[in-house]
Amino acid sequence: MVDASKAEFIRRKLGFERVFKNCSQKIWLFHSFDLNCEVLLDHVQCLHVKLNMPWLEVPLLASFIYAKCTRSEKLVLWDCLRSLAINIHSPWIVGGDFNAILHSVERLNGAMPHAGSMEDFATTLLDCGLMDGGYEGNSFTWTNNRMFQRLDRMTYNHHWAYFFASTRIQHLNRDGLDHCPLLISCSKNQDRMPSSFRFLHAWVLHHGFKKFVEQNWTSSIVGSRLQAFWVKQRRLKQALKWWNKEVFGDIFHNLKVAEQRAANCEIIFQQE
Repeated sequence: MVDASKAEFIRRKLGFERVFKNCSQKIWLFHSFDLNCEVLLDHVQCLHVKLNMPWLEVPLLASFIYAKCTRSEKLVLWDCLRSLAINIHSPWIVGGDFNAILHSVERLNGAMPHAGSMEDFATTLLDCGLMDGGYEGNSFTWTNNRMFQRLDRMTYNHHWAYFFASTRIQHLNRDGLDHCPLLISCSKNQDRMPSSFRFLHAWVLHHGFKKFVEQNWTSSIVGSRLQAFWVKQRRLKQALKWWNKEVFGDIFHNLKVAEQRAANCEIIFQQE
């Protein structure tokens, strides 16, 4: 059993307000106060919740999975998902570590996958009306450094696909772990929104930051007090964007380059 204080420690470290754990202590769900989370089913292999968010007009249903290893134990989970699906008529996403694959190509090295287990999994998704969400990135989500498998995935029903214009699932780098994290991004509108201004904490650690801000803010400007304040803010925002690019460079691009380099190394490791 996991000590409750450990979950609270990780919650505070990650910056969330609440944490839920299922009865087996294998599934942890962290969330902030602007998301209302109601646990509908606490199962050994599944945590089924209803999510209400102020910016969405309908609640979302989510089932987080941490499946057992043996085929007989997973049959209990498959039956649980079927019983849930009967009464679901709203957007529903189901994902996590299913400890199962759908096709033989989802395993690299190791013994031949069990056809019956793959059929059990595929039949369950079909019976529940769940479709595989696909992925971007590495083809495999788990490894023991000898065998590679796609054990983790996200699936959703047609209500989810209709409600969200796009659902993007990324396999992030494992970074030394046996499982890779999955990042799910959902959008109701496919139109590209203007980029938002982001203040980076690293700026305040730079020796020239304070002086740069003071020089920009104290520069004279024409206008009333409130108007001058608004214009100064707007001017400082544009100046900080330029300063960040000159001093730090495009850190988001640099991060993507580093992540891609790590992903390429993972693939080379798998192949060789």
